[in-house]
Amino acid sequence: MKNDEQLIHFEEGQIKGYDVDIHQRATIPAMVMMMQEAAMQHVLRIGVSAKELVKEDLAWVLHQQYFEFFRQPMLGEKLSIQTNPTGLERIFTYRDFQMKDENGEVSAQASSSWILMDTETRKMAKYPEFISEMLKPSNDFEKLPRPPRMKFKIEKPDFEKTFQVGFHDLDFNGHLSNFYYFKWMLDSMPSDFLKSNQLQSLQIRFKEECYLDDEVKVLIEKMEEKTYVHVLLKEGKVLAEGRTIWK
Repeated sequence: MKNDEQLIHFEEGQIKGYDVDIHQRATIPAMVMMMQEAAMQHVLRIGVSAKELVKEDLAWVLHQQYFEFFRQPMLGEKLSIQTNPTGLERIFTYRDFQMKDENGEVSAQASSSWILMDTETRKMAKYPEFISEMLKPSNDFEKLPRPPRMKFKIEKPDFEKTFQVGFHDLDFNGHLSNFYYFKWMLDSMPSDFLKSNQLQSLQIRFKEECYLDDEVKVLIEKMEEKTYVHVLLKEGKVLAEGRTIWK
């Protein structure tokens, strides 16, 4: 297999009973999880997953992600997810995702930026040659728009909710799983709003790590019609910030 071919990964899936909401549609967190899992299976396949990088005292860190949701698939639907890196620029590597239904229509797509971290110093690491050489062909791939730069400040929150990190919320690095950042952002919206609105886009920037038993406060402020800013805080420090647009 040529290097550029191994950089494109396809994962088949189906919407299960535990993936759907009260309308029998795939939940946004379930769709996010399916795309993240496709990326995990890809890095395992090409040998640059956490399992291999731990030997080099390295780890991938998700920096920012931008999702667009066109349709939430229904219970029982079969899906195909394509994911691939889309370039390496200085400290960032990029990865795109597309979720398609059986007719080939795109249900959701996402772009993301990642950094490589030195697990000893907890600082950004230089890309080893074996990774930079592997990713080189992806600079020429067709790509989605990069995650937009963002920095949001909440002046007067409209909604607020607090969560505590439990044991089963942790990933294999012992940190709060990225999945819960997305889920808690959305679960902090009023239930009546969630029942009658669908998410159109979500962008998030990760800033700090979170651990077992930490208390996380989510603040949300309405910026304009159907647009909300979300900030996740731990002891007043920003863990992540994001924006959602609804329809």
